[in-house]
Amino acid sequence: MKLFRTTALLTTASFAWLQNSTAGPVNENYIAADALWLAHVDLEAFVESSLSEPIVERLKEEMEESNDSAISINIDQVLEDLKSVTAYGNKLGGGEKAGGVLVLRTGERMQAVVDGFIAHQELTGEAEFKIEELADKPFRSFLLGEDLYFSYPEEGLIIASKTFEEIEAAYEVFVGDSPSLRSAGSRLLLSDNEGFFLLASATGLDRLKDMPTQARILQKTTGGQISIGEIEKEFRASVTLATSGPEVSEQLERIVQGMIALASFTEVEDASVADLLSSIEVLPKENSLSVNFSYPVEELANLVEKLIEESYQKKGNRKSEKRKHSDDKRSHDSAEN
Repeated sequence: MKLFRTTALLTTASFAWLQNSTAGPVNENYIAADALWLAHVDLEAFVESSLSEPIVERLKEEMEESNDSAISINIDQVLEDLKSVTAYGNKLGGGEKAGGVLVLRTGERMQAVVDGFIAHQELTGEAEFKIEELADKPFRSFLLGEDLYFSYPEEGLIIASKTFEEIEAAYEVFVGDSPSLRSAGSRLLLSDNEGFFLLASATGLDRLKDMPTQARILQKTTGGQISIGEIEKEFRASVTLATSGPEVSEQLERIVQGMIALASFTEVEDASVADLLSSIEVLPKENSLSVNFSYPVEELANLVEKLIEESYQKKGNRKSEKRKHSDDKRSHDSAEN
């Protein structure tokens, strides 16, 4: 059943904080000191934002279309019970050795959802993948499929990873038995994350190989962080790039300012993208470059919608021109024959 599978994968792919802790910005005490990348979503703040409504509605539509069961999931109640989702790891890039832990903080009902899904699989025999409870672990744990472990070390706490050793290591950090980002003084988080509901950060970007051409600018940095949020109906985005010194910071500033200048020539009907771009603030520092953006949510949504419509229109016009050219060519060839 596709709907149950989606819910189970979402739940088992997450790590949670204690039930009596609060959701919100990343707590550096709960992230391992050797983490090289981190992603965090404060779902409570996201659901409260005006940005969530169209996204949640789209999610509901997709889940309804994919649900082939008489049973449906109340997505509003699920989102109410989800508090925050976090993932981090100590390796960059892909490959078999790439790993990490995936994180979800929930209320009491989310664990019941997972237990209910497992019970349903056992009762109906409609298992789309194998779920095995592991009796030899120090806390309640399961193996999903061939290589995904997830555990309930405490009530309201779920940790998932490709190896059980990583789950144990993450829990040791959580209870304070292993070093954390804060205790180690790590620079993984480059700026304040208060007021943002989505954050992604990584360090060691300059050591990555085979980076796509579009992302080569990141090889001039030693790390980066992007944060997205909303305050009083204002969409906020911030990008911070760590550099090796002022010369690189100035070079990146010129590149970013050039990209902004180029984009300012774009027009959308009667609205100029230059108005939006004027809300971008570029702040170079000795060892970093920050790019901050703030714009009314409603105006931004309208502008994005216009850009999408214009893009579709251009694609449609190009297809019509190609069809016309093809028809003219066929007519010409027929006339010659």
